[in-house]
Order: sequence, then structure tokens, then C-alpha cells
Amino acid sequence: MPKTLAGFCLLSGIILLFYSIIQGPVGGKDYKLPKLSGVKRMIIGFMGILLTIVSIWLYVSGKEGIPVAYPLNQKNITTMNRVMRDEQKALTKETHENLTPKDKIDKQKFERVYRVAKTLTATVEGGISYLKLQELNQDFLTEISIAEDSVTAGKEKEVIALYKSAYETYKISETVWRAIIKYNLDNYGDQYPNQAKAIFETLKPIIEQFGLVLISKVAYDGDLMHELHTAELRKIWVVANEYIDKANAIVMGKTPN
Repeated sequence: MPKTLAGFCLLSGIILLFYSIIQGPVGGKDYKLPKLSGVKRMIIGFMGILLTIVSIWLYVSGKEGIPVAYPLNQKNITTMNRVMRDEQKALTKETHENLTPKDKIDKQKFERVYRVAKTLTATVEGGISYLKLQELNQDFLTEISIAEDSVTAGKEKEVIALYKSAYETYKISETVWRAIIKYNLDNYGDQYPNQAKAIFETLKPIIEQFGLVLISKVAYDGDLMHELHTAELRKIWVVANEYIDKANAIVMGKTPN
């Protein structure tokens, strides 16, 4: 069977021309086409000529590659599925081969920092002390530095940059937490009213950046003081965890959200 429209038209035209030219009936043992009258022979001959002209036009116009649609059966479906699989494999191979060294990630380089980052985020979510945060964040920085020494590609450098941003954000939360502990008005703030006021003025850019909410209280000397609740630290941790999630997604070959 012809696979293009031009071939189909040409074959049909030849068959019709042949049938219009012969004089007697055509067929085999079980079936025969009847002998045509003069008018019918002319009509079929004209159709054969028309189909032949159409096929020539398709070849000349460059449209001979238009596929012929055959009825779907199990054989055709199987063939189509095989062709689609082959095309998908070719596309996947081409995409992989076209990846530049800058786009490739060596997961082994990030295995340890990835694991430490997951531990840090999980511990923070489950509940963490100030000292434990310092310890895990320092371990995080150590593994970042080790991984950074081995990276070369652009995508790998992007991962390192994201991990560093996460570390720096956690480091900011350490600074804020230290101020909360030292200058809490209920505990030690009354002893250092001026220092407490000054430290939270210093932290004002951080407070505004992360949308932290200051609590206003009146100190023993009547001054209006401000303090932060430890629950506000989670707003900083959310940002840090987003950096880690993006980095981890790239390491695992996924698309960052």
C-alpha cells in the first residue's frame, strides 16, 4: 500500500485508466468486475486521468509526503506506538547529549551537604534549641565549603550559592535569637534597658525584611520597650528552607518550585 497521498492517487489513477481501457470483464475466479459501457468507461477514464494529474501536482508542489490515513487496527496501533517510543528515545538522547557541562550535576559532590541540609531543616521543623541550631548550621557551612572546592559547572555553582544563602539566613536567625535571649524584657531586659532598646534598633532592617512582629512593653523606668517572641524566628527559617529546597531539587534533577 502506498504511504503518501501522491502515491495513493497515482496508483488509483493507473488502476482506473487500466479498467477504462480494457474491453472485457475483469476479475478472478470468485469475483469479476462487469464490462463497462462507453459512457462509464469515459467517466472512469476521466477519474483516472484526474487522479494521475493530482499525484503529479503533489510531487511537483513538494506535498507528496502527506501521509495516507488508514483505518486503525491492532497492527497499525502497534506500529504507531513503536514509532512514538523510538521518537521519544531519540528526543531524550538528543536532550541529554545537548546538555552542556555547565548544566550537568554530579550528585556525588553534594551527597554530604545534601544530607546535612535535610537534617538541619528536619530538626528545625521538629523543634530546636539555640545551641543546636548553631551546631547544625556550622556543620552545614563546613559541608558547603567542602563541596564548593570540587564544583566546576555553572549549575553546580548555582547549587552552592543557594546553600550559602540558606546558611546566611540561618545565621541571621542566630543573631536575632541571641538578642531575644539576652534582652528579653521579662528576664534580663530590665537590667539593660538601654542596651535592649539599642539592639532592636540595630535589628530593625532584619525585622522589616522578614516581617517580624515586635511586642511593645513598658520597662521598669516607664520607657516603652520592644522585644521579639521566639515564634518569629520561623519566618526567617521558612526563607532559609526555601533556599535549601531549591538547591536540593537541582541536585536531584528536579525543577525547583
